Amino acid sequence: MVRPEGYRVIGGEQAPWPPPKREKTVFLLGGSTSLGSGALYDQTIMAYMQKSQEKINVYNFGTGAHYST
Repeated sequence: MVRPEGYRVIGGEQAPWPPPKREKTVFLLGGSTSLGSGALYDQTIMAYMQKSQEKINVYNFGTGAHYST
């Protein structure tokens, strides 16, 4: 599921929107590999980052059908 704000939900560990101030936040931008096309929500790279020991707010703004030439 992609939220109206443009990021892919990464499961139950999804950080709140808008990003909390004064906390570490990571935005992932990229194509379908970044988006995690074909992967379950909780199995994307960003989902694993969100589950890390360190508190990081993670948002996956990857989009499908984009590539470099």
